[in-house]
Amino acid sequence: MGHIGRINRIASGSSLSGSRFRIVPIHLLALLAVGFWLSELSAANLVPIPALGVSLAPGFRISVYAGPDLANDIYAMTLDAAGNVVVTSQGYIKKLYDTDGDGRADTETLFGTTEKGGMGLCADGGDLYFCGDGGLLRF
Repeated sequence: MGHIGRINRIASGSSLSGSRFRIVPIHLLALLAVGFWLSELSAANLVPIPALGVSLAPGFRISVYAGPDLANDIYAMTLDAAGNVVVTSQGYIKKLYDTDGDGRADTETLFGTTEKGGMGLCADGGDLYFCGDGGLLRF
């Protein structure tokens, strides 16, 4: 029986009665407490950016790449193999381009249409994977 018997004992709890296994949850709780404490410390150091409704860690910066005229209410975003931004929202998948080099998108092309929009995009070489509308699609 060997391995299968051992799995059955662990599942029934008989092998977990030793003190060695009681120590593990205490260590896990301690690690979680330290992690929570550190996250609270780092949250206190965030710099609010009221105009954009976000807070950032010191040293980071944020800017608007595309306004609502090109891509409104974005659900998901990725970069394609050429470094172009690809976004999805209700009804569309679009590629956004910065043709004048100012760091903001100024042109968009409709890549595909969707019913509800996607909750995930992933570019892999020349393929674009889209998760939404009830499935995972490859373009």
